[in-house]
Amino acid sequence: MEKMYSCRYATNSASLEENIIQKTCELWNTFNGSSLSKDDFIKRILNGRYELILAMKDLDVVGFVLNELVSSPLRVSSSIEIWALYVSENHRKKGVGKMLLEEVSSFGKNCDCFDIHVSSDIKPYVINFYRSCGYSNYAIRMRKGLK
Repeated sequence: MEKMYSCRYATNSASLEENIIQKTCELWNTFNGSSLSKDDFIKRILNGRYELILAMKDLDVVGFVLNELVSSPLRVSSSIEIWALYVSENHRKKGVGKMLLEEVSSFGKNCDCFDIHVSSDIKPYVINFYRSCGYSNYAIRMRKGLK
């Protein structure tokens, strides 16, 4: 990957310029199929609970990974749960997603985490992407819809 992309941490709205918040909110809505306003995005995502790492190309947000440091009653050390990873279509296949996951790994190592968990679609290309970044199957996560 060319050195044209970089990462930027965004834990709360005070650490970001308005245009960066707006662009990140637009990417979130594209990823999530939602229509959150900028204010709702700040309340739900940039509330200090999550770590949002942005992929930047110059001053433009081209992707993100949203993760959370979680404690487990079963282990002494914490884990990281990746809640969302998204890269704009025209920046895919350029190493941006891998760069974001490497940044999450660095963050986890610095926090002395035990491991990183991610749930994803069962689409083969998504599973293959995570495998190519060193992730492996370890459990089956099941779901029951309530709405």
